[in-house]
Formats: sequence, C-alpha cells, structure tokens
Amino acid sequence: MKKAEEILKSMEDELRITIPDYIKPNIVDAMEKYASQFQPEWIKIESEEDLPKDSSNYWIFRSDGRVSSIDHYEADKKYFFPDLTASHYMPIIKPEPPKED
Repeated sequence: MKKAEEILKSMEDELRITIPDYIKPNIVDAMEKYASQFQPEWIKIESEEDLPKDSSNYWIFRSDGRVSSIDHYEADKKYFFPDLTASHYMPIIKPEPPKED
C-alpha cells in the first residue's frame, strides 16, 4: 500500500468516515502531487539528456554512495563530467521567506 493510501485509510479510521471507492484514487493522486512539491524524487542519470536543464541548486548522489550539494550547476559540472561521479540528482527546493504579520 502506498504512503498516501495509508494516510487516507488512517484519516477514515480517525474521523470514522468512509470515503467512496470511486473518489479514493483522485484523493490519493492529489495527495501524492501535493507531497511531491515538498520532496522531489531522485532523477537517475543515464545519459547527457538526463542532466539538469537549468542552473539551480541540486543534491547529487555520487557513485561512491555519498550525497553532496551543488550550489550552481554551471560552475559544478565537474561532478557530472568527465567521469560521471554522480548517478542521480534532486532539485533543492528553496523555501519561501517568512510571511510578515
């Protein structure tokens, strides 16, 4: 069972409600989409086409199992080339500044 499905089941149990089966897939999809905004997934690098398209900040998973951050992709391409020491990357999502009261 997926995590979103587990959360939905827990909500039904805690609130003592039953969500109709025909609605559940839509709710699960929405929950997963919402959660993915906060925790992106690792992107596997199999070719140059898989490399980042913009110059954002990234986590990289190196071939030796270490995780490092790249603050500026254009300046840190050396981690990808020529030996491709990174096997995966993940965007680092910059948080929004605090809201003023």
